[in-house]
Parts: sequence; structure tokens; C-alpha cells
Amino acid sequence: MKVKIKRIEKRGKDTWVLVEAPRWNRWSTQVHVGKPAHEGISPGVEDVWAPSFAVCTEPDVYQRLHALYLSAA
Repeated sequence: MKVKIKRIEKRGKDTWVLVEAPRWNRWSTQVHVGKPAHEGISPGVEDVWAPSFAVCTEPDVYQRLHALYLSAA
């Protein structure tokens, strides 16, 4: 699954990555009281913390992120 990397944090010896992952949102609306509600699903996103070993990336993306990390330190 393709995700957007939002943040990288070091916690002790572990590195965690905050990613924006796709998900489905359920919605429901009732136009008039006593009438049936309309329900459905729509695409959305959710922030999820993942251990770094669970996130794979292309080498050039990793190198850019690592350079940004070093410049921020």
C-alpha cells in the first residue's frame, strides 16, 4: 500500500514512522426525522504510527529523508 510519510521519530533504540494511510470512512445522513437514513462509504486517510522495518521505500526517497533528518538535527 502506498502511504505518505509525515514524520520520523527515534524512541529509545527504535525508529517509528508516522504515515498517512488510505482508509474508508463510513457516513450516514438522515434528511427528515423518522425517514430512513442514507449510508455509504467514502475514501479518506488516517495517521498511523508504524515501526521503521514495516515501511519500505525507494532508495532515492530514503536518501532525501535522511538528508532532511540530518539537516534538522
